[in-house]
Amino acid sequence: MKFELLIFWIIFLFYTTMVSAAEVKLAWDPNNETDLAGYRVFLREESWSNTYNEPPVWEAYIEELENPDEPTCTIYSLDENTCYCFVVRAFDIDSNESGNSNEVCINGYYNCDLNTDGRCDIQDLLLLGEDWGRTDCNDPGVAPCECDLNQDGRCDMLDWLYFTNDWGRTD
Repeated sequence: MKFELLIFWIIFLFYTTMVSAAEVKLAWDPNNETDLAGYRVFLREESWSNTYNEPPVWEAYIEELENPDEPTCTIYSLDENTCYCFVVRAFDIDSNESGNSNEVCINGYYNCDLNTDGRCDIQDLLLLGEDWGRTDCNDPGVAPCECDLNQDGRCDMLDWLYFTNDWGRTD
């Protein structure tokens, strides 16, 4: 039996802590197949090949999920200066595994250096302001938004919170 994964998107929330470690919370659309057993999350660093051959960083059976209708997981102890990419796979009761979901990459902790000069300063703030208020950042054929730090397609207050978290950094 063909096992299809119906994950169309992953929402992510990226949090950091004061001890220089980061965590990411992933959420996805549930798979609706009757023989679904659970989900696995795979991680890679941006510089790695995107084959996702490493063991999963998270796995759970449906009965272990807090809310199977809104599956989520949190990955802890990530390096705050590393870009991580994630995919989700579903698996069934016969251990058949789906293909990868859409890949989502998270840019790491150092979000405010929009002009990539190694500093979070007024030049970056000016870049943030150029796209402020845009809601078309993910639309096909539209120039990307520099300020869409959380990759939700909009330049809004959530992006400002990410931006200010790193303000003044020069490392």
